[in-house]
Amino acid sequence: MTAVADLTAWERIRDGARTGAPAVFLDRDGTVIENVPYLDCPDGVRLIDGAREAIRGCRAQGYAIVIVTNQSGVARGLLTADQYRAVEGRVLDCLGADLVDAVYACPFHPAGAGAFAADHPWRKPAAGMLEAARTRLSIDMRNSIMVGDSLSDMQAGAAAGVRRLVHVLTGHGLAEREAVAGFVAGIAAPAWSMDYLPSIAQLSPERCVA
Repeated sequence: MTAVADLTAWERIRDGARTGAPAVFLDRDGTVIENVPYLDCPDGVRLIDGAREAIRGCRAQGYAIVIVTNQSGVARGLLTADQYRAVEGRVLDCLGADLVDAVYACPFHPAGAGAFAADHPWRKPAAGMLEAARTRLSIDMRNSIMVGDSLSDMQAGAAAGVRRLVHVLTGHGLAEREAVAGFVAGIAAPAWSMDYLPSIAQLSPERCVA
């Protein structure tokens, strides 16, 4: 795959993907896998402990599983599209076949160069990746969940009409906890603070951020 500004190159839909259901939208770095800045090698992929089991549990409850990840390293020239795709493949292999329905990646950044030097609508905190998934998979956004470690994840979920937001403290989560709390205090959507992805099994009002 070459680095061209073709969004189909940054969307992976699994054959037999679940459609017409709510989704669990997952940030990748710092949420599903350990955060490694501008990860360019599959050997660096390490799942967050318990992530595979947590995602499997969500899928067993009827959710589609969609990963939505900013990858500004491509725009910045810190990794190639092929390197990104190799890492993506390793993540999916580690999670196991038929677990993830779709992956969306945004290679754009306004400080980048070439075809990807833009503040693109797919780039979180914008909702473009989630909306693209909604269109392709007929996702029930109102009953979906957004899980991520960054304020931008929560903002993207809210902008897309996702009703439940889950902020984890892995990755950038601890540093962004205060900003997330301030954001969710001003929106009409339930939001939860959790230590890490496997805690999603404990989703309850008592764990609300605000």
